[in-house]
Amino acid sequence: MAAWPLAALHDPMHLSVSTLAIGLAIVATYGLYLVAKFLHGVLSTPVRQLRGPPNPSWILGQEPAIIAAEDGILIQQWAETFGFTFKYPSFMSKWELCTMDPRAVSYILTNNYVYPKPDVIRQFLSQILGTEGLISAEGETHKRQRRILNPSFSPAQLREITPVFFEKATELRYIWQAQISASPTPTVGTTIDVYQWLSRATLDIIGLAGFGYDFECLIHDKNELAVAFRELFRVQLAVRWLNLVRMWFPVLRPFLPEPDRQLKKISSETMRRVGMDLIQRKKAEVAKSMIGEKPSSSTIVVGRDILSALIRANMASDVFPMHKLTDEEVLSQITTFILAGHETTSNSVTWSLLTLAQHSSIQDKLRDELLAVPEEMPSMDDLNGLPYLDLCTRELLRLQGPVRETVRTALHDDTIPLQYPIVDKYGNTIDSVRVKAGDSIIIPIMAIDRSERFWGPTAHEFIPERFRDLPKEASAIPGGYSHMMTFLGGQRACIGYRFSIIEMKALLFVLLRSFIFELSNNNMEILKKTAVVTRPLVKGEEDKGAQLPLLIRAVTM
Repeated sequence: MAAWPLAALHDPMHLSVSTLAIGLAIVATYGLYLVAKFLHGVLSTPVRQLRGPPNPSWILGQEPAIIAAEDGILIQQWAETFGFTFKYPSFMSKWELCTMDPRAVSYILTNNYVYPKPDVIRQFLSQILGTEGLISAEGETHKRQRRILNPSFSPAQLREITPVFFEKATELRYIWQAQISASPTPTVGTTIDVYQWLSRATLDIIGLAGFGYDFECLIHDKNELAVAFRELFRVQLAVRWLNLVRMWFPVLRPFLPEPDRQLKKISSETMRRVGMDLIQRKKAEVAKSMIGEKPSSSTIVVGRDILSALIRANMASDVFPMHKLTDEEVLSQITTFILAGHETTSNSVTWSLLTLAQHSSIQDKLRDELLAVPEEMPSMDDLNGLPYLDLCTRELLRLQGPVRETVRTALHDDTIPLQYPIVDKYGNTIDSVRVKAGDSIIIPIMAIDRSERFWGPTAHEFIPERFRDLPKEASAIPGGYSHMMTFLGGQRACIGYRFSIIEMKALLFVLLRSFIFELSNNNMEILKKTAVVTRPLVKGEEDKGAQLPLLIRAVTM
């Protein structure tokens, strides 16, 4: 035995085979360790004591069924059967705690240091965003970034960029008017894919309002930064199941394929190059404008884009260097702005136009209010002062929120209080739920915003007037905007929710004053596909990707 190492030195084949065997043994041992650790977590979690649906697949759990039920109906059905807090089997039969309970949701979102996003979600976001941005950051990093970013989303800053919303909405209006005029029957109107055009318009808006960069997507679709981001995002979503396996099982990463690696590399390099150039130019512009000035963190920051306001605030004289954003972090905010400010709003407005096309009387009533405004581009305050537009916007965001759910993970053992007691699988009534470190908690945003328990028997109907007198139960929802979960709540509430609301109102204001929206085909069935946000697809045309064709005709005075 003692001679083995010396013999191996003279026998390369012996050495390679032995090394391979040792390597495989290490991998196998590590794999067994991961399996044992995983099974221990599955079997030891107190979440097992809750009631929930059966497990149809040891590998996939209930995930395929949840994905197929895009509108949250399945979660609502489970809540009706098992109570507002229940368990369900997820990937590899891991138990997920799902709660719609207002007190539980408030507790989880308020204690974000105890319940951060899971590492697998943060890793996925980092693959798209690069360095930690506000969406993926946690703990002190998130707290520091949010403190610096807050002034950039203040009402004063939003008043400055509101004209950008109207300018791009007007540009989109001209394009649609030209398409209608060029159609064979202009008086009848023409069918337009509103999803694609709204996606291009909102990308232009976030470019200009976010960081003073015009993608010009409404003119052409060839901007290198827009193409780089779109391709990187497409690649990540195309292999989401593979990404899930890669993130859940790090030991398997070297053995898994990585589709379009070169494309991802090129896209990432393009985003970094253009983004860093933009940051340096903005820093120079801000520095030039600040000659002879010593801004503080309380300085009122105004300008045509949020990035300029962010850099100006970041250069404040009374902020310690450790509390400022690095260039890498500022770069990550650019990609965060694009992800959070582009995809979400374009989808919200897309679903809103579909809803209004399905409810012509409400569309007409809203249009009457908008046409009564004498200004083509009202101020932010005047826009917010339109009562029926405000009611419709709230109801549209409640019914058609772009994000289906959010996920948190427990950092240590804890007890979550409940407002609505539940009965566990042993028949015991409990008013709190115990969780173990590593347990995942699902907060089903869409299901909460459509729950009959909170919003009454008409919860699934489009009734803007409901926000004039909210049900008592709905007022308990800990959402940051109008007691709905669309923008979450607590310390992780969407920092740009005012931006999104004003942008949505401006687009609806311009488009509804000029066009009437109708279904292009009464037999057309619109499907929903969720990949970060929920996109529309036409049944039978899924191969064409996300789209929403609507019949659009001009408003005649």
